[in-house]
Amino acid sequence: MARMGAGVARDLRRDVFTKVTYFNNDEMDRFSGATLITRSTNDITQVQNFLSMGLRLLCFAPIMGIGGLIMGLSTCVNLAWVLALALIVMLGLLLVPDKANALLYLLFFGLWPMLKSLLERLPSRPAEWAGKLAVFNAVLTLCWFGLKALFLPFLPSALTAAWMVYAAGNVAFVIYDIGFSKLIAFYVARVDKVLRKAS
Repeated sequence: MARMGAGVARDLRRDVFTKVTYFNNDEMDRFSGATLITRSTNDITQVQNFLSMGLRLLCFAPIMGIGGLIMGLSTCVNLAWVLALALIVMLGLLLVPDKANALLYLLFFGLWPMLKSLLERLPSRPAEWAGKLAVFNAVLTLCWFGLKALFLPFLPSALTAAWMVYAAGNVAFVIYDIGFSKLIAFYVARVDKVLRKAS
């Protein structure tokens, strides 16, 4: 990694020197000698350090993440979903260019299952649904008023009114929550039994 960074720095210095030697008098008057020295030494050294450290991080971090996931799975199978979720969310936030989608993924598949398990411990079914809808509407209100500029361009024109967003959002949330409950039940009934037998 360091050798590659040094090679890139060598090539950049050569290119900067070649470019400077072809400057005409107007360009030489515009750039001072101190600026040119800084560009050919300090700035190129910064690029070299960024490449050597950044590439080391890019090469070793995925290997360490996968190794940590494997060690976590071998240690405690019950917490495997937490490790997998954390790894996926971190990779999503790093690699996905649209951070809004990664944030929505984090909210609906990362934080919501934890809140859902707490709300489903409430003694009555109406209290459980009231709590779920209260949490969803609080997040929707925060997104609507706090992050409106971020989400508004992606909404259909019929959903520009606030009451339409709340109505459609609550219907979609109820469908999502029921579907997510079915997915969790499928996991517990089929997948978790297989994983427990294997360990």
